[in-house]
Amino acid sequence: LPICLAQRAQERLERFLVVDLGVVTRRGSWRQRNILPAAPPMVSAQDLPVLIKDLKSGDDDAKDEALGQLAGVMDTAYGEDAEALCEYLRVAGGVALICGLLEHEAPSIHQTALLLLGNLASDAVDSQSASTKLIIKRQDAFHKMLVHLFSPDWMTLVYALGAIQNTVTEMEYVEMMNQMGALARLQELARSGEEMSDGQRLLDEMESLRHPK
Repeated sequence: LPICLAQRAQERLERFLVVDLGVVTRRGSWRQRNILPAAPPMVSAQDLPVLIKDLKSGDDDAKDEALGQLAGVMDTAYGEDAEALCEYLRVAGGVALICGLLEHEAPSIHQTALLLLGNLASDAVDSQSASTKLIIKRQDAFHKMLVHLFSPDWMTLVYALGAIQNTVTEMEYVEMMNQMGALARLQELARSGEEMSDGQRLLDEMESLRHPK
């Protein structure tokens, strides 16, 4: 991508004040506080390029820390600030890097990647989320999300449901879900006694794609 795009996005991000990740307001009920670092540092817009670099070439600890800090910044960003953050993560390669971490074996890493992608792909967070969904598609990340739908780990499952729900906007994805047995899995989750209402909502979303009004 042209450097000017990243520069423009960085300039938009300069509006951010320093973010205290210890004070977090959750936008969605499926977000979990304990995924963030126990003693989060202060983060500003100027720190974001370093976080992107850590996602790309840092060791596992650096990747884990960078993802946690990005999740915290995402939680404090609303309106134009959220859109500026999402734009920056797209043009700086952050979305693609996060997609690549869905297959990481460390739960804290793939869980936070699911959390971030679920919010980055949300229309409620970013009016330009279609551009993020396009990157997710190019990275074959939807298939990687679906794998986590069968995880025995409750937190991984909750974040997978949120990410899939905000991403499944094409019949191609519904067909992929059927091929992987995701429909039966969602029905199982919807019947469970746990807090898996997202499973039913995702079933409803799939049905609306199959039979649009």
